[in-house]
Formats: sequence, structure tokens, C-alpha cells
Amino acid sequence: MPVEWKTSVSSEGEETLIRGYSVFELASKRPFGDTVFLLLRGELPNPKEGKLFNSILTMTTTHGIGNLSTVGARVAASGGSPVNACIAAGLLALGPHHGSGPAEAAAANFQKNASRSPEQLVTEFKNAGKRMPGYGHPVL
Repeated sequence: MPVEWKTSVSSEGEETLIRGYSVFELASKRPFGDTVFLLLRGELPNPKEGKLFNSILTMTTTHGIGNLSTVGARVAASGGSPVNACIAAGLLALGPHHGSGPAEAAAANFQKNASRSPEQLVTEFKNAGKRMPGYGHPVL
């Protein structure tokens, strides 16, 4: 007999629910980001929020194993350093061009530029030869 459990976020028994929504319905009808948004905010996103949140989730995948802090941690590990030293090596690689992007992106993209479209904002950064904060890559 399955064990039933329930929290304010999800429950499992006859049907698995996430904040009152069937996990099977979410999986078959909504993008993954909508479910993460639901877990974090307690409600499904509207279309504009969903598009933005899914874009943010996609952009978190751009760094892979070759970004600055990961390379620092990997190099320390390859030298046989203990785990705490490897983590410290990764953290010590953070700086103004790597690791501070989310705060800059929030300020630049959402607070100061709310009246402009994403396309306008990217064009302005590109024409000015500036990096788009939060992505860690030069604007091409």
C-alpha cells in the first residue's frame, strides 16, 4: 500500500499534485519553467511571465563546464586538493565579469528598462559595444 504524504507544496496519494495541479497535467500541457515558477511563486505564470522565466532558465545553461569558476575548481581538483579547497578555488574566481551578472541583469534589464522591449534593449547594448549583464558573453 502506498504511503500518502502532503505538504503545502505537493502531495502524493492517488494523484501526485504540485500546489493543487496534477503533475501529469503539468508535464503534458505546460513548459517545465511553468512548473518551476509554480513551485517558487505558488501560482502558474501568465504568458509574459512564463516566456521570461523560461528564457532565464535556458540562459542558465550557457556556461557548461568551461566557465571561469568551474575551471578553477576543476584545476584544483585535478591537483588532488581537498573538496573544500576546490570549492574555494571556484568561489575565488568570481569577480566583476563572472558571477555578478544576475544582480546587474536585474538592475539593467528589469528595473531601469521596463518600458523598452527586449529587442530594443539588446540593440542598445550592442550598438554601444557593451556586454549584456547577466549572460557573461559579449554581445555580438
